[in-house]
Amino acid sequence: MDAVRKVVITMGGTESGWSRHNDEGVFRDYQKEAERLAESAKKFDIEAIIYNNDFIKNLPYYNAHKDILEKVSFGFAYKAICLYETMKNLDNGDIVIWADSNHVIDKDPQVFIDVAIMCGMFCRNHIWVYYPQKDWCRRDTFVNMGCDNEYYWNSFQHQDNIFVICKNEMTMEFATEWKNYCLDYKTMFGENKYENFPSFKHHRHNQAIFSILCHKYKFPYFDRTQNVWGEYIIPEIDGIAPENPVDNSYRMEEDRKDNK
Repeated sequence: MDAVRKVVITMGGTESGWSRHNDEGVFRDYQKEAERLAESAKKFDIEAIIYNNDFIKNLPYYNAHKDILEKVSFGFAYKAICLYETMKNLDNGDIVIWADSNHVIDKDPQVFIDVAIMCGMFCRNHIWVYYPQKDWCRRDTFVNMGCDNEYYWNSFQHQDNIFVICKNEMTMEFATEWKNYCLDYKTMFGENKYENFPSFKHHRHNQAIFSILCHKYKFPYFDRTQNVWGEYIIPEIDGIAPENPVDNSYRMEEDRKDNK
């Protein structure tokens, strides 16, 4: 029997558009960050796949979804796409770890992997705070996902900077749904057909959809506030500033509209 593959995936490449952190004067070299993450995985015998701008632009369905993928940060759909495209090429039982590029694997993540093997997915909430979905997700998204009820409105939003999936029929279905919804304009960005809740603050695009699906599939979650020790396994560390930042300032005003 073939050994189980353990793969960490992330997005490298360069800035695509004008992001929220650019407004704060922060620019990052995603490729160098991703390479640092990949290097950190070696001591745990975890493979690394670094995706980049060209990978997204060369997808066979790129032209069909330019309404999403030509927006800032590839319309925030890259994470769902990278997960789906990775899982297509894995066998049942294989493990995928998503970690944003500004993380490293500092301790053996086997405890996270064990949860994924047992439950399908290891996912996490935000630490120290409670973010109800209705505050961070457009009403259009709830409606278009068929999840417009109190269970989803009042559920908390997960943080999708780190998650672990064990491939099986159910998790492949999850990955497919996440990718498809992220590439559907009316779900990902909304058309303002439905009034948002009075407490609505900001739409978190891919993370909002990810969270709704985690609750739909009833994946148990890791309570970070009650388990602070987990923060030291795949910690977030300082980003790496690029030597020559990509100048996307010409997109600033248009991209700011999509960042909301």
